[in-house]
Amino acid sequence: MTEFLNLIVDTFFWALLLFLVLRILAGWTSRHIDDRLEQINAEIDEIKKVYKRVKIEEYHDIFYLFDADTDTFIGQGRTMQEIADKIRGEMVLNVMEGDPDVVARFRQTVPQTDLV
Repeated sequence: MTEFLNLIVDTFFWALLLFLVLRILAGWTSRHIDDRLEQINAEIDEIKKVYKRVKIEEYHDIFYLFDADTDTFIGQGRTMQEIADKIRGEMVLNVMEGDPDVVARFRQTVPQTDLV
């Protein structure tokens, strides 16, 4: 009978020890993941400050750029090159939206690498 109780006590002890070790590892891993996630989110925020998704519109021979996410006005110009000159060095643009013909003409006139 004492051997049976020893077996139960030993089993309980090792199960408790395993549980505690796993809890410690899970807590450490969770903190590590949370810290890394905060770093990644900070890096994403920094990239968003410089890299903009924009939409381009043309009204009466004037081109307008808007932030595609917030619809905030970015700039305007009579030519696409004029717009590119105004924003060069401030942000990297990814013209994603707008009239497909205007977007295609903008990409032809102003290569994305020229805006860096």
